[in-house]
Amino acid sequence: MKTPCFRCTAKCCKHYDVFIDHEDVKNLEKIRGDWSFLKKIEYKKTFGYVPKFKLWEDNIKKVWVLCLNNSSDRVCTFLENDFCSVYENRPYICKTYPFYYDKNRVSEMRNLCPVKWLVDSEKRKQVEKDYKELLLNFLTFETICDNWNRIVRKEDKLENFLIFIKNYEL
Repeated sequence: MKTPCFRCTAKCCKHYDVFIDHEDVKNLEKIRGDWSFLKKIEYKKTFGYVPKFKLWEDNIKKVWVLCLNNSSDRVCTFLENDFCSVYENRPYICKTYPFYYDKNRVSEMRNLCPVKWLVDSEKRKQVEKDYKELLLNFLTFETICDNWNRIVRKEDKLENFLIFIKNYEL
C-alpha cells in the first residue's frame, strides 16, 4: 500500500519521544554499533503504558522509560532528509503509527498525523499484526524491567541496564 507520507515532512519523527522496547534496543544496536541512539527520561504518568525501569540518581531511586535519543529539538536520531534511515528495522511503535488497535478494530490517531490515510483490508491486517507485536514486546519488556528493578544497585548506570537487556534470557 502506498503511504501518504510523501505529502508530509516527517512530522511523526519530530517533536515526540519515541518509546522503545528490548527488541528495538537489540535491533538498533546491531545497526548503529553502540547505544548512542538511546536515552532515558524520567517517567511521568502522562506517558500511559510504557515499561519502566529504575536507576539511582542523586541518591534517589527514580523511575525511567527508554526512548530514542532525539536531538534537543526532538527530531528522531534516525531521520535523514525527512526519511527514516532504519525504515525496515524501525521500532514497532513507529510501524503502527498513526494507528492503534482497540476493541478488535484499527483506529487512527487523527490528532497526531497531519495526512489522511485510506486504510484497506491488507493495511488493517498489517497494523493489527504490528500492534499486537508491539503490545507483546512491551509486556515482555515489562517483565525484563521488573526483574531488573529487583536487583538494581546504587552504582548501576544506564549501560548496566542495557547490558542486562542484551543478555536477558527469555
